[in-house]
Amino acid sequence: MTSAATQNWKDVNELTEPTLSAAGRDWLSEYGSLTERIEAIVGTMRLELLGEDMGALRPQEADLLGVSVTQPGRVREVVLFGPEQPWIYARTVIPQATSAQFERLGTRPLGRFLFSQPGMERKLLQVRQLHSGHFLHRKARTHAGNTVDLLWARRCLWRWQDKSMLVSEVFLPDSPIYR
Repeated sequence: MTSAATQNWKDVNELTEPTLSAAGRDWLSEYGSLTERIEAIVGTMRLELLGEDMGALRPQEADLLGVSVTQPGRVREVVLFGPEQPWIYARTVIPQATSAQFERLGTRPLGRFLFSQPGMERKLLQVRQLHSGHFLHRKARTHAGNTVDLLWARRCLWRWQDKSMLVSEVFLPDSPIYR
């Protein structure tokens, strides 16, 4: 992984932000399923599918996945809801060679699949605050309100057999991370 891929992202164990609450730190460092964690609070979680199709990978995404930036991949974008408001914007990117395993999840949470597969392994968990110019912030902003300057995010690289995927999650202002 090159320094470009890790630019401004930190391993979750290196998180030292003094303004982040203990609860916020706990959400960012969750190694279990965020789907299950949300459902423990709200019952059945609502997921809104924003899009799921073949598309271009961002350079940092391609670098982390170990593929060429010219290789298309499956891009899936969703919003996970708390009791009433959106809590998390998520973007999953999967290299084209891997994508057949994960096609058309629709409104089913990816977390249910990830945590039910024997041999599925999280290879990294990184966190950072996103400024309004970051592409993930811009994607999440329509669900966060245009006035939010900083949003916390995390990304996980998953490997299963010889396949990989990158899941990026942006915590929206109404999520418990900010309480």
